[in-house]
Amino acid sequence: MDRRGFLTSLAVAPLAIRKLTTPQAAAHQPSGYPDILQNFLESQLELDYRCYSLKRDPIQKENLRTAFSIVAPKTNSDLAFVVWCGEKYLPVADVAYRYSDSRQAGRSGRCDQYPCISLDHFRIPDTGGIFAFKEELAALLSELTDLNYREAMQALFAVFRGTQEQFQRNKIDAVDLQRMLKPRYRDRYTLEEIKRLHTFISDCYGNSGYYSMALITVERALNML
Repeated sequence: MDRRGFLTSLAVAPLAIRKLTTPQAAAHQPSGYPDILQNFLESQLELDYRCYSLKRDPIQKENLRTAFSIVAPKTNSDLAFVVWCGEKYLPVADVAYRYSDSRQAGRSGRCDQYPCISLDHFRIPDTGGIFAFKEELAALLSELTDLNYREAMQALFAVFRGTQEQFQRNKIDAVDLQRMLKPRYRDRYTLEEIKRLHTFISDCYGNSGYYSMALITVERALNML
């Protein structure tokens, strides 16, 4: 599947993003944000859930507190990651420590399995190789293929379909992804490696959120300080 074929066959993927590109840190607090901010983040998340007649689970509330304590956020991007953790139904301590260690080491940690892939030229959040946000995955897919960033954001859903629905149309499976790769990546990686990368992107997509949406929650909470 070439780029033209993909664009003419792809069903429009759901987009719920206010911005596609955003600075890594819209704000910075060298001494860190006060602990009371985690209460404001929780209150804003509870407000969002009530809008959909939902109730936050105790594990989600505990995850937000755990992530805030471990990450000790100093930037809006750190806070967005804390919000992402606060929506999970499984314990997040391990992933929060991984994020924190990456920050302290001053390394990006993006796609550790494929170190030759650099995303430094994209203005996206960096969660230390965790790929917590769809904007990170779109940058990865855009770097690998000839798709621009907006097209890559739409293509993510098709990649996800490629592993979840065997007979679904408008999907991108591992073979499709291999054909779409830029020559330097297509020549470097075997099909088995591409299959693993395809699965990695799909798994991350199912577990990721939108950075721009998390930032909205962050901004509302900061306005309460």
